[in-house]
Amino acid sequence: MARPLKYDSEKKERKLRVTESGWEGTRSIALSLNRSGIADLLEDLARGTLIIGEVKPSNVEQVIADILRTIPPNDRRSAKKWLTRLAKKLQ
Repeated sequence: MARPLKYDSEKKERKLRVTESGWEGTRSIALSLNRSGIADLLEDLARGTLIIGEVKPSNVEQVIADILRTIPPNDRRSAKKWLTRLAKKLQ
């Protein structure tokens, strides 16, 4: 039985090349934002239903700590590395 459509059309399978740590970090972020996975995170970003605000350097560490609290302890190490690298690139 097919899942009901969440959006106005069916999803198609796509291919994406990303490192393991990038994939896991993105997955952790998606789950911390109450998305069912990376596909829903990307869909919401593209549709404008999820807006990523600017993170100021003064509160980057707090934002990372807040996100890490939502991630299961076993996944925190790789997520923290990924989030820290992302924060440095954004600054």
